[in-house]
Amino acid sequence: MFLYRKSAVPTSFIYNKNRKLVKQIKGEAKIEELLKYLNE
Repeated sequence: MFLYRKSAVPTSFIYNKNRKLVKQIKGEAKIEELLKYLNE
């Protein structure tokens, strides 16, 4: 038997330069929200 988790599509994953997950955004993300994390 296989169990599947529901997940939002799209899902964005933002990592820092050390390859550590900084933020996971489920569903649509506005560009302002993405830029907030990318500019850090």
